[in-house]
Amino acid sequence: MPEKKEEIEEPEDKTDHYLDMKIGSGRYRRYYFKSEEEKHLWYRMQKKSKLYIPYFLLGVGINFILYFSGVDLSRNILWGALVGLGVPFASMFLFSEIHFRIRYGNKENTKDAENDVK
Repeated sequence: MPEKKEEIEEPEDKTDHYLDMKIGSGRYRRYYFKSEEEKHLWYRMQKKSKLYIPYFLLGVGINFILYFSGVDLSRNILWGALVGLGVPFASMFLFSEIHFRIRYGNKENTKDAENDVK
């Protein structure tokens, strides 16, 4: 029995606010947005989310450096939890924001914007 092909549905409200993202070799996926601002915010979060895990692990490394340098916070549960969780999360958000602003801050003038967005 031949399989039935599903037709790709277009959004009901056609807008000029769409983004074509490259998902493979010669393949693109189109995302529709209600406004240009929503499109910009989605693009920003999509790029930053790729940076979270490496910078979280960098924060874990900073905790190891603190521990091996003699800062032992295991005696106080409050300070241990605050530093143990705070340093990786703070480094994750802070460094990913800095990385995004340096790398993708002015996307109109970079070659990466042309490669990422069709």
